[in-house]
Amino acid sequence: MKSFALFAAALSLSALVGCQAEDESTGSEESNQTETASCAYSGEANALYKQAVEQAKRYETSTCEVLQADVWGLAQEAVDACPALGNLIATSQWAGALREVLGPLQVAHYAGQLQSKTGGFDAAMVGIALDEGQTFWSPGLGAYGSWQIMHFAGGAFETETLVTEDEGETIERRVTDTGSFSFATAEDGALLVRIESSSQPARDLRFELVDDEYSGADLFRLTPADGATDPNRQDQLFSMHMSECDA
Repeated sequence: MKSFALFAAALSLSALVGCQAEDESTGSEESNQTETASCAYSGEANALYKQAVEQAKRYETSTCEVLQADVWGLAQEAVDACPALGNLIATSQWAGALREVLGPLQVAHYAGQLQSKTGGFDAAMVGIALDEGQTFWSPGLGAYGSWQIMHFAGGAFETETLVTEDEGETIERRVTDTGSFSFATAEDGALLVRIESSSQPARDLRFELVDDEYSGADLFRLTPADGATDPNRQDQLFSMHMSECDA
């Protein structure tokens, strides 16, 4: 019995070493499978996860050759095929580049950390994700990218506006507002992000999850509580950046 145990241990070690040698950079050696999470370590979903990691690395270095939407689409496909991959994306040491491209809000969503037990979103968990440093963008305008950008971090926010002059020849991002944020609940139970600043009255933004037709991924959206009124959706902010490369 003792010799069999030693043989089994040696066999497991050799399998792990072989897995490590296969593709160390994308986490192939994460082979401590369980009955419920085995799809996260093998099969089609795992292949999509590895592709998402590699595309995320390329996105960080190859301007416009890889779009953020490409990375998000692969990650979404992987999680749709195997929900257990959401936790792997959130915790793996090999998925750091992927987490950077997705942002803390999307990572927490894939890991199932944002849902409230009573339905909707848990404000405390959403707040943790925003405090880590989450950016939202309005849809890009032509070849000049996003019109409005809002950064959240540490209980505060900062809004930038894309300013164009001379028929678009001069472009700059100008900080137009700063302040703090908190949470409230709409009459229909939706989560509201309350924006308070010294330059304008407090306003509420509905925190929503929507399907993006372009990337096939789930996107978080901030919409004025009274509803979007701008035909170009410039008063809506999305968790994925549709940059000038997408134009």
